[in-house]
Amino acid sequence: MAQLCPQCHARIGWFRNRIRTRYSRRPGAKWYRYFSVRHFCPNCGVELRPVTRLRGLVLIMLMSAAVIGYFLFFISHPSIMLRIGLWASAGGGLLIVLLLTAAFFKWGFGYSVVPNEEAFAAATLAGTNRTIHYHASRREVWRGYWKTWRHRLWARQVLAAAWAGWAFSNSTSRLPSITSWGLAFLVALPVIALVMALVPQILFKSAERIVHVGPHGWSTEIGKVTETRAWSEVASVEEWAGQVVIASPSGDALVIPARALPDSASWRQFVQDIQQWHRQKRG
Repeated sequence: MAQLCPQCHARIGWFRNRIRTRYSRRPGAKWYRYFSVRHFCPNCGVELRPVTRLRGLVLIMLMSAAVIGYFLFFISHPSIMLRIGLWASAGGGLLIVLLLTAAFFKWGFGYSVVPNEEAFAAATLAGTNRTIHYHASRREVWRGYWKTWRHRLWARQVLAAAWAGWAFSNSTSRLPSITSWGLAFLVALPVIALVMALVPQILFKSAERIVHVGPHGWSTEIGKVTETRAWSEVASVEEWAGQVVIASPSGDALVIPARALPDSASWRQFVQDIQQWHRQKRG
């Protein structure tokens, strides 16, 4: 199993050409993040961030469903488990976990380049990056969530509801029927959708947000909370309903309203610039 460095395309393996790690404390980090782990490419030395792809999330759900289904089958049929043997049954479950784990690290896991914070700060001071100040609103946060939900979040919520419905419809006495699975799915789907929609509203911050956007990526500050992302880590940049939504593959999104710019001409130029930077880095 090996992954590629997004910058130099060198193979990063588990035993040969392994990724370099460094334990350090970032400025302003909390005490429980004292031994934060930073990863670096063994070939070019660029800092990398582990990323779980969409198919990786699917593999995690399949792994959970397979393990639960495997052991519930033997619990529902103790005679089969006694015939095969306890250790053989446990060994079969362990083999399923190992196979799906290997598939996850092969196809569902990768790396993205972490923007150089010093270079990003220097570009901001030099005027290469654009700095925007604004206060977000709950309505804009909801619009950004709705945009990302229509594009990719709905599929993940359907998969999560299918898994949850399958898990809740199981019992120790019998295998679940299609009817019980379907009813549990219909109950789980709106609950999951409602909870996921409420999370951005609960975590909403009304403090002033400072956003730095440049050719290398974007950085945001809300009080003491900061976050930096490279354009290679951004899934899409779209203008929608008077705002631009910069969405990540995980479903998180940075929403910048048009009112953050002084006029419509500046807004159009800003949207064109970030879309061009994103296309250049994403290829």
